[in-house]
Amino acid sequence: QGRFEKLLVLGDKKGATSAMRFYLDPELLSFVKSKIATELKFVHVIRNPYDVLATMTRRSPRKTLDTHVDVFFKLCSSIETLKKQLQPAQMFDVRLESFIEDPKPHLDGLCSFLGVKAHSRYLEDCASIVFKSPKKSRFDIPWSRESFAKVSERMEAFSFLTGYAYDEGT
Repeated sequence: QGRFEKLLVLGDKKGATSAMRFYLDPELLSFVKSKIATELKFVHVIRNPYDVLATMTRRSPRKTLDTHVDVFFKLCSSIETLKKQLQPAQMFDVRLESFIEDPKPHLDGLCSFLGVKAHSRYLEDCASIVFKSPKKSRFDIPWSRESFAKVSERMEAFSFLTGYAYDEGT
């Protein structure tokens, strides 16, 4: 957006698309590294899997919840693989719920991760437009006992999903 002399940050909010591309092409990271002459950094926004799956189901109702569960965990697998290929300092994890609860320290940490100075006014302005609470879309669709069990069991394979549950709290 606008004009620039030197590109500092490039990205979008379509994490699922990016994760799926890395899943489908294991050589993609090497290719991207060869084309971009600067250190790559990734921002990994983590959200309650039950909310993610409910949103996926609501947006693509022709597919079953089980299909969405399989896709979601392929994406998680892709992220896990990507994390293993990167140095820890190249990926910034942020839980959406924690970010919404107290955005300024997370924004400050993100800016620091990206090498950008975060002025207090910037942090205030950004924090002022963050949603007051996360959308708990998990309550918008019906869940079978089997679906709960499948998601809960598959979540255990990914440390970044630790602590998430279907209940009201997370």
